[in-house]
Amino acid sequence: MPKLRTAAKSEGCIISVRVVPRASQIKILKESDHFKIKLTSPPVNQAANRQLQEVLAKKLSLPVRNIEIISGLQSRNKRVGITGLSEQQVLQLLAS
Repeated sequence: MPKLRTAAKSEGCIISVRVVPRASQIKILKESDHFKIKLTSPPVNQAANRQLQEVLAKKLSLPVRNIEIISGLQSRNKRVGITGLSEQQVLQLLAS
């Protein structure tokens, strides 16, 4: 089974995310090497990116400013930097 792709930062981590916009409901699913996050927002005017940050912030009990989309702003595949929690804490909270 492939390992989930993450990278540790000094005060947080970077996770790989595949976004599914225009879903019927918000859902976070753990895939083999990334998280699949279903969002209700369309990928127009950065609405899906904003919703992704808000969903992750709420799930991790962090302020939105701690969630940064590092790469993939216009792609479904993104790398998201999370500060304020360790890699292990992030993986545990998102998998629950």
